[in-house]
Amino acid sequence: GAVRVFPDEVLGEVGAGWQVMREALAFERVGIARYARCESLLDRMQAELGDEWDQLPESIRTRWVRSLVDLRVARLLAYRAVSLQDDPSAGAAASAARIATTTCDQQVAELLFDILGPSALDSGTAARLHGAAEDHWRYAQAATVASGTIEVQRMLVAREVLGEHR
Repeated sequence: GAVRVFPDEVLGEVGAGWQVMREALAFERVGIARYARCESLLDRMQAELGDEWDQLPESIRTRWVRSLVDLRVARLLAYRAVSLQDDPSAGAAASAARIATTTCDQQVAELLFDILGPSALDSGTAARLHGAAEDHWRYAQAATVASGTIEVQRMLVAREVLGEHR
């Protein structure tokens, strides 16, 4: 049904609510440095592994390096999005940063689980990394929804890139 409001209660133009919401929420999660948490977890895991680091399969160490590169890209995308906050067309930059960060969250969670095996599910101070791998894994599973679904973020980036030719 219809909702009745007074003209001074309308934000933006009537019928343009999606645009108002996009602009209002575009930068809401860019400032959360999840890429830093991921990098910290990788650094802590490497330090805790010590000599075991050299025994990891090359495929794991390759994924580790790829994760670090992706985390640095996510950081730069977040910095770029923040620098564009006054630009009305910067929503796609914020969406791209969220996509990159969310992807890194999950990538690092999977990598930590592959290194630790079943013990990655351990929590508490007796667990490796004091249970941070399990905590991060749980967080990463919800990240694609909690930050605005990754599918919506991809749609916003695509619309910006393709313009009206979609």
